[in-house]
Amino acid sequence: MLRKCSSSAANDNRAITIEVANDEYGRIWHVSDIALEKTIELCVDICSRNGINKLEYTGDTTGNLTKHEWFAPTNCPGPY
Repeated sequence: MLRKCSSSAANDNRAITIEVANDEYGRIWHVSDIALEKTIELCVDICSRNGINKLEYTGDTTGNLTKHEWFAPTNCPGPY
């Protein structure tokens, strides 16, 4: 069974998805500084183990770092 994390099978079939819990209620989606720091450490580890030399955030789906809101009607991950 394929779980659609980003709401896009095409994206999920090539992605490693990371879910970070927010520490506030509402639509702000704030996460703690520690959670953000650990997410960055996790990304470094994932890239290292998978031979990814650089994360590229292009502001759209062409980069290798994407956001959930580009595939589903959500504000996730908020301002991050």
